[in-house]
Amino acid sequence: GILLKNSTFNGMSSFTKTGTSNAQSDGGNVFNSATTISNTAASGRIRMATVSGDTYNADATFNSTGQDVQIAYSGDNTFAGNITINSNKVVFNTSTGKVTFNGTNNQTLNGSYNYPFKKMAINKSAGTVTANTTLSVDDSLIFIQGNLITTSTNLLTMKHGSTAIGASNSSFVSGPVKKVGNTAFEYPIGKESSYLPLTISAPATTSSEFVAEYIDEDTYVNSTTRDSTLGYILRDKYWTLQRTSGS
Repeated sequence: GILLKNSTFNGMSSFTKTGTSNAQSDGGNVFNSATTISNTAASGRIRMATVSGDTYNADATFNSTGQDVQIAYSGDNTFAGNITINSNKVVFNTSTGKVTFNGTNNQTLNGSYNYPFKKMAINKSAGTVTANTTLSVDDSLIFIQGNLITTSTNLLTMKHGSTAIGASNSSFVSGPVKKVGNTAFEYPIGKESSYLPLTISAPATTSSEFVAEYIDEDTYVNSTTRDSTLGYILRDKYWTLQRTSGS
């Protein structure tokens, strides 16, 4: 199995689980170079950070052709580089753990599978985090410093009951955000260096889905048929809100 505890790895590291038993690492590990963790076994999971958080100071790749790879199970787990996953068996912080992006350069989320986060924080003194695939948050999305960049294809979904905390001019989502559920929600959106949130009241059902985005573009919208209650429309700066499910 893979059993790592309070260890520091300065060179490129690769760990592959082939046995059928569970492999649980306590955590407290520091990975200073590119790291790959893989599970090729037909049974038995990999669990990282069972007791305390791990630190990934370079790119990290998580693979599974077998069973679960549980990353950032507990503690505050920091990621300074890019992350790549290649399976829906890779899951993040399924217990009390948190994933914090803290790199000083631009970071990316790569692969063709959804990134399922429970608690996620952005605390970057420089650079952004760009989603090159979808991601979702089950519990909380915490903004401290730095922006998350999404698109309609690489969309952030805030699950039913989740919250977004701390968004400001220094930290928000630049791109669309989907919210699922029946609670009021303030979308943590903006563009460039401006936080420009949009708030909705509580939808009717727990399965209701609304996608919001702040738009700042050169293509002007048609404002000639605006509602009479609207005095003025900025034709190149506006919010969009679309119901994709529910009411």
